[in-house]
This record gives sequence, structure tokens and C-alpha cells, in this order.
Amino acid sequence: MENQSATHGIPSGWKVLFRSAASLLCLLGLVVSGGISPTTAMAEEPSAVFTSGALLPKHGDVAVGNDYGVFLGLDSDRMEILFDYSTVVIDAQYYTAEEIAELKQAGLTVYSYLNIGSIEKFRPGYAKFKKKTLGKYAGWPGEYWMSPARQSWRNFIYAEAKALVAKDIDGFFLDNADVYAKYRRTRIFNGLVKIFKKLNTYDLPIVVNGGDVFIKKAFLNPKKPKIKLTAVNQEDVFSRVTSKGVMTTQTAKNTKYYTTYLTKCANAGLTVYLLEYVDIDNAELREIINDYCAETGYICYIASSRELDG
Repeated sequence: MENQSATHGIPSGWKVLFRSAASLLCLLGLVVSGGISPTTAMAEEPSAVFTSGALLPKHGDVAVGNDYGVFLGLDSDRMEILFDYSTVVIDAQYYTAEEIAELKQAGLTVYSYLNIGSIEKFRPGYAKFKKKTLGKYAGWPGEYWMSPARQSWRNFIYAEAKALVAKDIDGFFLDNADVYAKYRRTRIFNGLVKIFKKLNTYDLPIVVNGGDVFIKKAFLNPKKPKIKLTAVNQEDVFSRVTSKGVMTTQTAKNTKYYTTYLTKCANAGLTVYLLEYVDIDNAELREIINDYCAETGYICYIASSRELDG
């Protein structure tokens, strides 16, 4: 995440610029984009790496009301919040099969978070891998990058996925494919491809949070994609969170990069989701995001907290 001073709200000139540009580019079949936490911070190719996402009506549907919500920080003892939504993204590792069944019986579609490129101290398995990490994950204390090139790490992910499938989730929400943007090594790219191919055997929808550098190389650029996926989720296309935890406006440069990237994803048949972090009283920025999604047909969840705890 870039360390810039916070600016609450968007100046009216920016608002007009975003709306006019979005409308014009929509007519031309083009778009403009942004992201949440560029780890490899290359201006022409930022890479989003925060945890979360949004999910899965067909491309072109526009979320209305509480069609879906992203609740990665929500404890199961407060899951009554979820019943107000039709599609939810949760960390199903911390829900029982019975709780997930209760959600599904109420008509909800349930997707689960799965971290394929890093590990946090609080996760089962950390003790096993703490001496095998690639390095600290900037901006997220207690989290460390992991190499998908490691067979032991891939086996750990496969076991985690199998346990989630046993709970009857409806799909995977994969995070931190950005490990390839951070460490651009062929063996890491190939390791990620192997993880995707293994998860593809479950024949469940896969949504990738961030991971633009990997997705371009594995899915968008090849004549024949190396992986199968259903959707992409991009955090902070129009918003961002500063290193001090302040929610503010995304840089125009990153917004342009990500909206262009998301257009390519949509044109390739992927559903596009945005996850934005915006202060509850910043109605101006919320309106800009909603207008953009209405014009493009993308689906967005606007959170008022980075914790995603409802």
C-alpha cells in the first residue's frame, strides 16, 4: 500500500472526471482501473494483495441491495448478519459444516476464502512453515509469503481445500496469487498453476482476489489459458487504505491501470467484482463507485471497515 497522506472525500473535479471518463470509455468498450495494496509497486503494473473479494452472478448482473457481501472477519457466532445477503464470502475454516448447511438451507450461496500464497501466524500450519517462508508480508504484521513451488506447501493447500469442500462450500475465493508479482520466478508461477489445476478438479467456481500479474500470464495472455477460473475480484479500484489505516481515494494512475485490466478480464468472459473500503460518511466516493459498476455491469461490495467483520 502506498504511503500517502489521506484526503477524505473526492474533489468535485475528480468526480466529474471519473464519471465522464467512465461513461465515454464504456461507450468505446474500454475501461480504467485501481487496486488496494500494490506489493511490487510498479506504476504500470501494480499488484493487489489484500484479503477479500466479491462473487458470482453472471457477468453483466449488477448487485442490488444486499445481493452479496464479503465477511472474512465475521465470527460464526455472529453469522445472523449473513442471512441478509444472497451470496456471501466467508472464511469457512472457522465455520462448521452444520453452520454452512444452515446458510445454504436459507438460500445463500457460500464461498470460502483460501490463502494460496501466504500464511498468518494464527493459522493452523504456521508452526510447520514458519522457517520456510519467503519473507514478511508488508502491511500485514504476522503474515509471511509462501512459495507455491514447495510441494509441502501445495500439499497443505490441497488438504485445506479438501476440508472446505467436505463442508459443502459453493466455491473458492483464492487470495495472494500476488506472490508471483512479489517474487517473479518461473517455479513460483508453475507452482500456482499446479494449485489451480488441482482445485479445478473439484469443478467448483474459482474467484481470484487480486493476482493481476499472475492472471495475465496464466489466463489472459496465452492463446490457451493454463488455468480455469470464474471471476476476478479487485480491491481498491477507486479507494485505498493508507499505511496508517486511513481510508481515502485511490491514485488516478492505479485506477486507470486496474480498470483497464478489469476490462480485459470481462472481455475474456470472467465475472468482475470490486471490493472497496470507504468511510460510511464518504457518500461522494460511494456514488462514484456505484455509478461505475452500474455502467460497466461489474458487482461491488463497499465495506466501511478493512476487517470485513460485518
